[in-house]
Amino acid sequence: MSQESVSKLFIDFKTIEENASVNRNGVGLGLRICKQLIEQMAGSVSVESEVGLGTKFIISFRTTCKIRVNF
Repeated sequence: MSQESVSKLFIDFKTIEENASVNRNGVGLGLRICKQLIEQMAGSVSVESEVGLGTKFIISFRTTCKIRVNF
């Protein structure tokens, strides 16, 4: 995916048309909604992409997990 396309990934109602085999029925909200949910959990989303090699989405957020064990 080109860097220009990466910069448009999280814009509302924006679709990227680089691959002819991709489903064209989307409206361009899925990634934006995912990003908003992750940010609401104090997380972040970043994207790494190289044309012809692939695209990687990195999702990071902190969690606290309290485990209680009763014997």
